[in-house]
Amino acid sequence: MIKCMRNVLLWMMGWVGVVSVGLSGVPPVPGERLYLHLAEEVWVSGQPVWFRAYLHTDSAAQPASQVIYVSLRNAQEQVVSLNLKVAQGTAQGNFMLPDTLSSGWYQLTAYTQWMRNFPADHYFQQNIFVFNPLEATEVEKIAGQQVASVAAKIVQSSQPSELGVSLRLPKQTFAPREKVELQLRLPVEQDAASPVRASVSVRKVNPLMAGVVSPTGQTSRQPAPQSLRYAKETEGMVLSGTVTDRQGHPLADSYVLFSIPGTSPRFDYNQTDARGRFYFPIENIYGTQEMILQVPGNVKGYRIVLDEKFAPPAGSQRAPAPALPPDKLKPWAEASRKRTEIRQLYSLYNEDTIAETGRKKDSFKFYGAANFTRQLDEYISLPTFVEVCRELLPGIRLRAEDKGHDLDVFDIRTRRFLEGEPTLLIDGVPVYDVDKLVAMPPDTIDRIETVNRRTYYGEYALDGTVAVYTKSGQEYLNFLPDEVLRQDYTFLALSQSFAAVYPQAQQPASPRTPDFRTLLYWEPNVKVDEQGQAALEFYNADETGTFEVVLQGMTTGGRMFSHSVTYEVAYAFH
Repeated sequence: MIKCMRNVLLWMMGWVGVVSVGLSGVPPVPGERLYLHLAEEVWVSGQPVWFRAYLHTDSAAQPASQVIYVSLRNAQEQVVSLNLKVAQGTAQGNFMLPDTLSSGWYQLTAYTQWMRNFPADHYFQQNIFVFNPLEATEVEKIAGQQVASVAAKIVQSSQPSELGVSLRLPKQTFAPREKVELQLRLPVEQDAASPVRASVSVRKVNPLMAGVVSPTGQTSRQPAPQSLRYAKETEGMVLSGTVTDRQGHPLADSYVLFSIPGTSPRFDYNQTDARGRFYFPIENIYGTQEMILQVPGNVKGYRIVLDEKFAPPAGSQRAPAPALPPDKLKPWAEASRKRTEIRQLYSLYNEDTIAETGRKKDSFKFYGAANFTRQLDEYISLPTFVEVCRELLPGIRLRAEDKGHDLDVFDIRTRRFLEGEPTLLIDGVPVYDVDKLVAMPPDTIDRIETVNRRTYYGEYALDGTVAVYTKSGQEYLNFLPDEVLRQDYTFLALSQSFAAVYPQAQQPASPRTPDFRTLLYWEPNVKVDEQGQAALEFYNADETGTFEVVLQGMTTGGRMFSHSVTYEVAYAFH
């Protein structure tokens, strides 16, 4: 029943591209507003960056999107991208900048698929300066660089007195490595469905950004589009695309199978509509995974095309990024190079500390619990798969016929062979060539699981299952026809905590270890008491100069607020 309801919902989403709006008597289509709080102003190649996303819908009666898309582009192409799951209107994320990124201006863009129905200048967009301390680039060339980039819309930050936002430090000057205690207050809204959300960063004031205005949100309401091409992802990420035949005509009313190979395989199915469209809801799949899409059976000549999740650059909205002052850029660049060398020398930062993201491991199999599992290394070696089937797989009948081999599964409960074709899986991927299975050397197989009964995955019936898992985990590649779409696909991103990347971020560094962090603290999800108050603490590094505490957030009504205080870090000489 749940699968049926899901298919109906996805079928309705398939018609979103033909819905017309703006007609007389039709209420305006609610838009969405997105804002990112960036932990740092200038990013360094080869290092991680953190941010907090705040999403608000213009209509309280309609749910907001549950997935946001963030991309970083240079003047030619997209260099970094990720997808984030939204919970209660917020999402926290981070990504690693490639160490090959050249110094210069980049365009950071964030949006939902629903926002793509509206003009692109309503995305969250910001110019980001990235510095590569390892490349031999002329500083003067970078300083005068005028790379085209999208100009961000600006909203005036709410005054602290207006919403009751405040930050308080016990003093204005601290010593290096001294503990700093911070008191903050957020607005308290009575009878609100969700609490006020806020994030805090503590970073060294960057002289390069003096006079450069950064966006703090969006002001104007998005005008109603003439048609809704993109569906709102209210339950999570949706993988969509189109299937056509040899002549380019939509392949309607046909199943499309989704697979991720592995020892805990992922599987789903969807039926194409009259336009050949399909939609897969993506739940709890993280990181970049190998994905396989195919039409089941022996269908030939079809073509599967995925919808592009990341929007193209908004060329019509481009504006030049600000030029950087050469007199400030040169000493800052030299100091940044020295910090990078110190990090590498003392291993203060190590990419290995960031856990690899991947899908959740579990023992659940979509085809149900196996009736029999055979680990082939536990038995005497057999020369052919025919003998493996006859000697080790109860209830599995393999017959040679005129057109090739045929596989049947004996149902233990009904005491008869199932009528339909059994599901054959190689490393978790559905395949349909039994002859290739017969030709597979048994010494390449790790184990075989058989399900000797009919099972269901939603409405998709499996008349028995033979799941073969190989030692290499790659034997399924020999079974895939040319029409299959196989590619590495980036699903949802898992965010790493700031302290997990920098073990010393929230505690004093060893007296013998240099600590030249410019980002001292990052808390993407501030927790406050019933009065809206919280006490935070962090430690200074060895860096001296002016540091800035930045508090940003969103009220339950969608109003952005921003407040900051500065303090000095200096050595005391008596």
